[in-house]
Amino acid sequence: MALGTITLQTEKGGQTLEPRFKAHVQFLGDTSYPTGGTPGFNALVAAALGKEGVNVISVERAGLCGGFIPVYDPANDSLLVLRTGAVDSPQAEVPPTTALDGITFDLLVEYK
Repeated sequence: MALGTITLQTEKGGQTLEPRFKAHVQFLGDTSYPTGGTPGFNALVAAALGKEGVNVISVERAGLCGGFIPVYDPANDSLLVLRTGAVDSPQAEVPPTTALDGITFDLLVEYK
């Protein structure tokens, strides 16, 4: 089975490349996970870095993250937490009000 046609969404760079950075961060999850993810993730990362104007591009796991899959949602500036489904089922967002405060999220955050 072949992939569908790849369409370009945006391309940045050229003669002067935008600087991008990665920060290794760790934190405990939400006490009561909100539907749609933890809002205001850019500001939370900026505060941890002691910088202003941070624009998060993506996150990736640097550790196990309790088996959960964190994903940055740039459209809503939120950190979503996904869980795996049954075999042959897609991943799904954890249910609202799930206690994740016992889970250490160990992430690489790419930002500019």
